[in-house]
Amino acid sequence: MLQECRTDWQHAQVAPSASGALSTHEALPVDGAVSTVEVSKKRVDDDDGEDWELAAWNIDGSGGHYHHVASLRLVMWAQIMYVVSLVVIIPTAAGYAAELGNTSAVYFGAVIGISSIINPLVSRLWNSVLRVTSLGTVLQINASINLMCSLLYVLAKFAGGDVLLLISRCLLGVGSVQTASLKYLGCAVSTKKVKFAHFLTTAVISYGFAFGTLLAFGLSLLASYFSWDQHTLPGYFTAWMWLAYLPMHRQWFREPDVNASIIGPESRVRLNRDMRPLQRQEPFHGLIPCFVAIFVVAMAKGAFEVMTIEITRYLWKWEVMTSALYLGVIMLVVAATTLLSYKLVQLVGESRAFVGGLVIAAMLIPFYYIPVSLNFQDEMSSIVGMVLYLIVSILALSALNLGRTIAFTLTTELPTPHWRNYFLSLGSEIFTVGRGFGPILAGAIDDKQRIITALLVGCAIAAMAVAVAHTRRAFDHEGHELGPARAEEGDDLREDIDSVVRSVDEWLAALYSAEAGRTASSTSASKTKTCQVAGAASTSGLPTAKGAHEGIVKSDGKQHKLSHKQAGL
Repeated sequence: MLQECRTDWQHAQVAPSASGALSTHEALPVDGAVSTVEVSKKRVDDDDGEDWELAAWNIDGSGGHYHHVASLRLVMWAQIMYVVSLVVIIPTAAGYAAELGNTSAVYFGAVIGISSIINPLVSRLWNSVLRVTSLGTVLQINASINLMCSLLYVLAKFAGGDVLLLISRCLLGVGSVQTASLKYLGCAVSTKKVKFAHFLTTAVISYGFAFGTLLAFGLSLLASYFSWDQHTLPGYFTAWMWLAYLPMHRQWFREPDVNASIIGPESRVRLNRDMRPLQRQEPFHGLIPCFVAIFVVAMAKGAFEVMTIEITRYLWKWEVMTSALYLGVIMLVVAATTLLSYKLVQLVGESRAFVGGLVIAAMLIPFYYIPVSLNFQDEMSSIVGMVLYLIVSILALSALNLGRTIAFTLTTELPTPHWRNYFLSLGSEIFTVGRGFGPILAGAIDDKQRIITALLVGCAIAAMAVAVAHTRRAFDHEGHELGPARAEEGDDLREDIDSVVRSVDEWLAALYSAEAGRTASSTSASKTKTCQVAGAASTSGLPTAKGAHEGIVKSDGKQHKLSHKQAGL
């Protein structure tokens, strides 16, 4: 009877979770136990009639590389929409501000960049909200705030003036989806695909900037054709985008397990804040150069957008919408090269590509002294100068994109899983500050040569910091182990449980040998003896057959469920 009750330690104990997958907290009957591999092949219908896999997704990729593909697409789409909301107003913001009575170049730069300055100030607030709600809820709140910001942007023409216009852009920074998106990538993409996911995210953001500027040109054409107001039309357009996103998010988004990157689905250990490594033990010698690169890249790209529109209008006497179209073409090509650089990283290595990208960017930045110099104005005003500016801009921005992508990838890979979300949030804050600081810098300084000097110094500092870290092998890392094995308490706890399991197994082996030596004539007496032994086990703290699948061993004041084999049945 005892032999029949024994089950394998690897048999899964699963129960339906809110996302439709199976969690690992409730046991199945003995005869219905199934392995994790078998579970991954089964499917059920949820209440909406949709077909969902039962397998608990694993961060190591054993249950698929992506927690939920539709949710990943929604997160990427939210990133694109947010970036479009940031940049679609760039070509018309100066005219809108002048119409409202404010012609200051500093005010124009603030309207463009204040959203990115505000975002880091509220990032910790969103982290607190995430701890008590969920990623899906935060993304919905972000979308609702962005919808309200778009409406306020339109309302500024009728009431509030330039003050309400600036307030609407400040609120857009509060509604940034950057923090929630990075946290989603940290817990919903397998470790094998996290590098590709960050390259894809960078490409998505680049496409957002490209589409934003191209959309601004298209909206201007529509406004001219239908006699609409081209200053408020971007606000109406982004409001409709966010309004359409909200029902899609509610229908298709599935919440991931935020602890997926910390503890495996087969673990029975419940984590707490005391079970993670000390923060000072994290690899700051590799993380700090990544943060420097993130800030410099964000600042350079933010300043480049504003500076390019002004340079094209100055050199080639273009209208603002033609300048926006030119900028959109540059960003579109840069977005396409971002995914191609993923293959480059696989060939030359992550660390070398990181250094090379920033060094190339620092070498190309001095070219921009030429178009802003009076000595070369005639040469740069020609078609050759236009093509040369296009090629150098594509190369420089592609190199900066490469550095930004690898910096965020290393920010994901270098820390221990327990601190990953913290450093990703910090990197997101630094990036958004840089994105806001760049346009403000370009708008506040009249002398374009000083702006280029500031960008050159920043790129040189970032390149040197990354090169020094590369020579010291600060970017070398190995895959982190899941579960509490990274924590001191976790190791002791696992040893305690293993010790109990070995003791129970030795006791069972001795008992089974004694029972096997008895003759068939004493079968009834043997059964009576077995019941007495089971009662003794219950008295001594060992689980009985009746509670086999719910056996509990207390260790260090914590309770952990054991499988049938561990319980000794």
